Amino acid sequence: MSESLPAQNTESPAQKSTPNYGESSEQRCLPQLRDWFSAKNVFAWMFGFLERWVFSRKYNRLLAGVPFLAFGVLGPAFVWWLENAPQDHVVQSYEAAVSAAIKSGDAEQSSVFLEGLVKLRPNENRYKFQLALNLIENGQEAKGVTYLRSMSEAGPNGYNPARLWLATQAVGPTPRIPLTVKMQEDLLRLIVATDPMHQVANQMLAELNLKDGNLKEAEDRLLRIVESSPALGLPLAQIQTALNRSPEQIEFHLENSVRHFSNLLLTDPSNIEMRIRCAEAQAFAERFGDAEQILKEGLAQNNAEELRSELSRLYSRMAIRDLQVSVLNRDRSARYLVKAAHLTPAEAQITEQILALARVGAVFSTADLEPSITAYSNIESRSFEDEMQLSQLLAIAGRSEEAIARMAPLVETDIRFKAMKAKHLIATGKPDEAAAALNQVVDNFKNRSEALSTLDIITHAEALILLSQFDEALALLQAAIETNNVRPETNDRNIADSESATQERTLLQTAYGHCCLLAFDNRQKEGSFEDPQQAMQLLEDALRTDSVSIAVLERLAYLSSSGTNLAEAAETALTRMLTAGMGNADIYNMIGTRALNLNNPAQACRYLERAYALTRSNPMVLNNLAVALVRDNPENAERALEIANSALEILKGHRDVLSTRAEVFIALERWDEALRDLEVSLSKGANSRDVRLLLSQVYDALGETTLAEENRRIMEAMVPAPATPKQE
Repeated sequence: MSESLPAQNTESPAQKSTPNYGESSEQRCLPQLRDWFSAKNVFAWMFGFLERWVFSRKYNRLLAGVPFLAFGVLGPAFVWWLENAPQDHVVQSYEAAVSAAIKSGDAEQSSVFLEGLVKLRPNENRYKFQLALNLIENGQEAKGVTYLRSMSEAGPNGYNPARLWLATQAVGPTPRIPLTVKMQEDLLRLIVATDPMHQVANQMLAELNLKDGNLKEAEDRLLRIVESSPALGLPLAQIQTALNRSPEQIEFHLENSVRHFSNLLLTDPSNIEMRIRCAEAQAFAERFGDAEQILKEGLAQNNAEELRSELSRLYSRMAIRDLQVSVLNRDRSARYLVKAAHLTPAEAQITEQILALARVGAVFSTADLEPSITAYSNIESRSFEDEMQLSQLLAIAGRSEEAIARMAPLVETDIRFKAMKAKHLIATGKPDEAAAALNQVVDNFKNRSEALSTLDIITHAEALILLSQFDEALALLQAAIETNNVRPETNDRNIADSESATQERTLLQTAYGHCCLLAFDNRQKEGSFEDPQQAMQLLEDALRTDSVSIAVLERLAYLSSSGTNLAEAAETALTRMLTAGMGNADIYNMIGTRALNLNNPAQACRYLERAYALTRSNPMVLNNLAVALVRDNPENAERALEIANSALEILKGHRDVLSTRAEVFIALERWDEALRDLEVSLSKGANSRDVRLLLSQVYDALGETTLAEENRRIMEAMVPAPATPKQE
């Protein structure tokens, strides 16, 4: 039985597959194919080879094992080389093929070749990025976005150009891949984390910080990169100004940006963007003259719309700046706005500023407003606001008939047009038609059942004022102000409502102040103030808003020097207001100049000395004080001469200051010097009654009787100028 059973093979597969040269040939066999690549068998073969050779010292066996040794050592090395062999020539061929496909517009081929590059260089993110953009541009956005997202994540696989592209396109007008602000910020922060000095990422983060009101972080971002990008000195200076940094810090960065832009302009004077940026930097440094010159030079080379708009904005800014300094600069601001309107005639903001100044007494000629009127008239489909502005421009240009005709079809559209039309009817000498229109406006508001808006109330009050029903208008506005004041306090849910209520309150208080002034002027003209305190109370009531405070001071200054029954009460009220802190150099100058024009040099000296104590660099103050001193007491002539010379150091050769110094020389009896100043002043256009009077005095003193008489004759033929402050 036992002979029929085969012998049991107790060897394991590994043992059987391992060569055993000491065994019989029947026991030797080749391993299976998969065992050739088994790491365990390769190790066993190598170990067996070394063991047999060491113990046997038979070189024929060594030679027999050399091929296996070479395969075991060089095989893995060959595989490693094969995988990492330089493929530059292949990559270059693919890159050339991509460029050719893109130039020929073959989107499919370019994508195929780019995918080949990605396979050849799987760790090269630039190829992935290029492939992603190619896919997005050719309608395969989903696939392209997948690549971009893989490169925008945090970690070593991230790619900053892909992150930046995603963040940049998201802030464009039509983003291909919309991102929230938080997502944009996260991408930019990842860029800065790997490249802290990245200029674009830091600048974009600073812009996001500004929108969030985080000025400190915006400043930190720009400080990192401003040294390598001086153009950012301007926004950095603006941020540091808001943060109340030291003037030295602000000036340092601002001047660096000015030098940077100036150097670029020297290199390329036709660069419009750099010219605008340079002008912006100069304007922020309040060197408005330099900014104006830079833009004018650009316009002389290229009458580009961008330069015209920027110069217009500069003039608007100069007008606002002057008004903020003092309402007394109203007329100079009006001149700036005329220049702005000639550059951008249909700019709504400029037009609004012109209309606002006209409402407070600024005068504009037809030539001043003609470009704006023409521009608005040429608008094909004018909006309601365009029609409002056009009609008002026509009215303040003295073309009331045209304004009325233009409003005729629109009167029924909005009640404000009817009230405005009534104003124009009064201006054209048609009081009866105006009264009829105003009564319709008043009746309309009285009969309306629904609540009136703030604009409705103001329009109603204006109609009552035009009808000289001042008490009714004041009562209406007073009731509206009280109603507005009792609105509920703000909370998180009605912040917008609260801001709106604040704006409405300001409008109502401004209207109330103007109504008080008009009522005062009307009653003073009629002489109906029996009690001076009633007049003073009306002026104090006008001070509900700062917008009429200068107008109140002007009236008090006039009354205090007028010699009427209101003079004493006005002086008391004026002193009380100035003591309460309303006084500044411009206001003291205005009051003193008013007194000077009313031939009250003693009072003029009192207020002009206060202005002089506050500022010694304002040539208007210096000029007017010199005149007041010499007219109050000729013994003050030496001091007046010193002050007049200081004014001429600021305004070299100014005709008005020269005539002032001539008046001082006359008080000192220095006739030749007085004549010299007057002749220069006259040659510069100072042909006024005052100059002719001074010339006649000088010629009398010099014995030139004929010339003295001729100047008196010319003076008498001139129309006396109204009493206005003596200007710079």
